[in-house]
Amino acid sequence: KLYQRLQDPALIQDTMIIDIRALDDPDTTIHISSPHGHVNLGTLDEQQYLDTLPTDQLIVVVGATGRKAGQVTPILRMLGYDAVTLRSGMTAWAPVPDSQRVLDQITGADYPVVR
Repeated sequence: KLYQRLQDPALIQDTMIIDIRALDDPDTTIHISSPHGHVNLGTLDEQQYLDTLPTDQLIVVVGATGRKAGQVTPILRMLGYDAVTLRSGMTAWAPVPDSQRVLDQITGADYPVVR
């Protein structure tokens, strides 16, 4: 769904991607080509950072596997942001050899998609 959204010129303007992967993670060289920001999880709760987040756009939180992003998203939603998690994170967006094990485990799993 994210890929389709990013192909629509109108919807891409209403989408912000926040990458929460550690900058020293070698997989951060793989990214989603769209307007996005990178945030250190340690600064996510700082008011000065929260003030920069759009309140009128969909915020897509992206992590390596979706696990940490799945913890950040509900907090942003409680704070009033329209936030979602990229299901399975970057392992599903751009498979690399190290992510194949994770992809194999989630293939066929019936995880709910909540918006």
